[in-house]
Amino acid sequence: MKKQLLILIVVALTGCSSAGPEKEAPGYAAHSIKSAYEFNKCLAPQWLALNPAYASVAGAKGYRITTTGAVDSVATIEMASDGGADVKIYTASKDPRDRWIASARSCM
Repeated sequence: MKKQLLILIVVALTGCSSAGPEKEAPGYAAHSIKSAYEFNKCLAPQWLALNPAYASVAGAKGYRITTTGAVDSVATIEMASDGGADVKIYTASKDPRDRWIASARSCM
């Protein structure tokens, strides 16, 4: 629990100190028929496996998953009006084979 809290604090502080990958267009954007909750439940463990320095935070519009380290990546998973989710993956790579993008595609 302490480790997760520390990671969350580090991610929050890192987000405050830099513009991050969201300053550019997302590397991947799609609509899922899964709810934001279901999509987050699928994606969060995959991103944890890729980078233990991650945080998944629920907000009013949906979820935000962030990673820090050698590669900073952000996923925004927003609730859509049809009950599905609008997903955007921000990462340095725009390659569809990128592991962050590929993990999101696998949850579709």
